[in-house]
Amino acid sequence: MSELLKRLEKDVQRKQEEVNRKMQELQRAQIEEARRKEEEERAKKEKKEKAFQEYIKKLELKERERAEQQRKRQQEDEARYKEEEERKRAMVDTLKKKEEERKVREAQKMKKKAEQEKKEAEENGRQAKERQERQQKAFEDWHKRKKLQQTIFRISKKQRVRLLLTT
Repeated sequence: MSELLKRLEKDVQRKQEEVNRKMQELQRAQIEEARRKEEEERAKKEKKEKAFQEYIKKLELKERERAEQQRKRQQEDEARYKEEEERKRAMVDTLKKKEEERKVREAQKMKKKAEQEKKEAEENGRQAKERQERQQKAFEDWHKRKKLQQTIFRISKKQRVRLLLTT
């Protein structure tokens, strides 16, 4: 019996050792499984983090590109605005220059007209003076003729009276 008991104890011990060994293997397998899951989780997290970082980089790149395009558009708009302002300024300068030229021409016309009117007034004054002198001379000639006629008429009258007296 004791042998049977010893054998049973040995079997129990062997079974116990086998159970312990299987438990250790199971524990190792669980630990390994947990490590593997942890590693997978960490890999997933790293992959997500990497994808997120790439997404952020793409967004930053898009933002930089958008900012660059906006800056270029703004520069183009400023260039167009400056060009438009320069064109307007040139047009205003041209209009001012034309206005100045028109005023100068108008002033020259007015000056010529004033000179012409002065010449005409001088000519009219000269002609009026000549006309007045002619009229004065004509009046004086007429007056002389009239006196002469009156004298002739008086002489004639006297001669007539003498003739009448003598006859």
